[in-house]
Amino acid sequence: MLADQLVAVVFTSGPEAAMQQLEMLTEDQPETLRICHGLAHEIGNANFERAESLADALAYQDDFCGSGYIHGMIETAFLEMEDVRTEMQTICTGLDTGKCYHGVGHGLMFSANNDLPFALELCDTAVSAEARARCYEGVFMENFHADDAMHPSAYRDADRPLFPCADQATQYKGACYFYAPRFYLELHENAYTDMLAVCLTAESGYQSTCTRGVGSAVAKLNIGNGELIESVCTSGSAAQLQSCIDGAVSYTMVNFDGAEEATALCGEFSTSTATLCYSSVNSKRYLFSE
Repeated sequence: MLADQLVAVVFTSGPEAAMQQLEMLTEDQPETLRICHGLAHEIGNANFERAESLADALAYQDDFCGSGYIHGMIETAFLEMEDVRTEMQTICTGLDTGKCYHGVGHGLMFSANNDLPFALELCDTAVSAEARARCYEGVFMENFHADDAMHPSAYRDADRPLFPCADQATQYKGACYFYAPRFYLELHENAYTDMLAVCLTAESGYQSTCTRGVGSAVAKLNIGNGELIESVCTSGSAAQLQSCIDGAVSYTMVNFDGAEEATALCGEFSTSTATLCYSSVNSKRYLFSE
């Protein structure tokens, strides 16, 4: 398995070599971009096990594949901490707050066996509004990607695609509605248009958030396939187009940690859609250091 091979590289040559191998793998076999975030998680998990301390593990950083590497390290670190509530206050010191606390959210769910309310309660203790928001995102991403065989979550329902979002407190709803489409699309492969229709049933104020989640998901699962991404985003209602494109652009920029690949994606779209796409890219450039 690819994950086993990359983990072996971590222990023999270090995390940087493993991440470089992952990047080369995605270039040679573009289909692996669909699973590269999870593979980066595995590399991060392995490096924490290899390192002498969390500080040692965090000495090397790599944002490729949506920062999956740091997410994986934090997940594993939390399993070994006696007082996560205290440790999570300082674990991201000196790191990118958004990316790190997103990883904290993953770690909280992983270590708490997908106890969603407990994980969100711990997120609420984070040091800043940005940290709390990113933590919520990590929690819900982990929830909707939970492994039913080894790490099931009680907070998903195949018959209710947007569960448990309507039941959440206001501060959690945005992250929940954004990531809910991931679970539906795991159950119904390529059913993007159907999920866009489901998003229109979301409670008032969250239909566009859900739609951005579909755009993000289609970009993740079909990275660089502009023709398909445009086809999906234009298959919903006219009011959903901008939100869907925003989601696709955001995922592409986060995955590649910059605007270059997202700009190239816009170039594959028809004129009217490309205009929306370029506008979306330009509005997010300030988030990256390039």
